[in-house]
Amino acid sequence: MTILRPRDYEYRAAEWYGWKPARPPHDIGLYLTGRRRRDTKTTGCHGWDTAHFRRLALDHVRAWTDKDGNRLITFEPYFDNLESPTVRDALFSFTSYAFELGLEVQRAGESVYFPGECALFIVRARSER
Repeated sequence: MTILRPRDYEYRAAEWYGWKPARPPHDIGLYLTGRRRRDTKTTGCHGWDTAHFRRLALDHVRAWTDKDGNRLITFEPYFDNLESPTVRDALFSFTSYAFELGLEVQRAGESVYFPGECALFIVRARSER
């Protein structure tokens, strides 16, 4: 088992991907696009917030800016949790919500939070690359 020191993931994110940590957003859609969507089916409030991710086991939600200054969000669920129907439904629900806001959700690369134990998902505006 790997023992993580506080903020190791920030060093890995900078070294591996060129990301800098940003302040966590209350509303992910608003953070990435500047727009909100009323979404009472999934959250009962405006948008998806980071607490909603954690309740659905879409763990380790972080905000970053990439080397070009673009905003992005990552979440890193444990591989074991990805087998759960609840987590798969949450992933589908969030991906649909993100698409409506003009965002893309991509599974990519190595987890910066817990390499080898978590999957890395990146959320960003579709026009950014």
